[in-house]
Amino acid sequence: MSEPRQTRLNAVVAGALLVVGGLGAWALYVQKSGNEPTAFARDAKPPAYVQVHAGEDYRIAVHGGVATEAKAGIPPESLTCTAAQPGRAPGALSLVYENADTKATNDIASFVAAVNGRLHVACNGLGTVFVSNAEDAPYDWSGVWLVLASLALVIGTPLVLSLLRGANPAASDGSLADVERINPAAEEFL
Repeated sequence: MSEPRQTRLNAVVAGALLVVGGLGAWALYVQKSGNEPTAFARDAKPPAYVQVHAGEDYRIAVHGGVATEAKAGIPPESLTCTAAQPGRAPGALSLVYENADTKATNDIASFVAAVNGRLHVACNGLGTVFVSNAEDAPYDWSGVWLVLASLALVIGTPLVLSLLRGANPAASDGSLADVERINPAAEEFL
């Protein structure tokens, strides 16, 4: 097999593997994005307790963010939330609210933890909420799969398509001979 033909075959195989890998990563993204225990997941349930450190800033989140608050009839500035350590009574949290026009996808407020340990965080009208940057918050694997799928498909698809197009022996290589073959009178204009 000639060197250019072998190179083309290797590129088609690599492109096809990228496309197949991209589709596999896309399937993993779809599977993970629906059930990860994060506010981004459609069907996720917030954990009962989250780990926090005193003096650290934490973000309270619900799926849909401020829009979900509005649907529940809660203006952002009137949100009230509590935190309770296991076996203790809940205490009110001092919140910094997200505005109604926020660009945050799921965040609705933030607070500074007053204690080290595990807390149950709940908000009136919303119930238990996510603390999206808690110390024990799970890693967002669906985001990794989405980025990998996008990269593999963006690189692999055009590679396969361009190489398949170039596999046609009647296809043009862009040379002057192609122009003359198609239109012999074109030589006058060149």
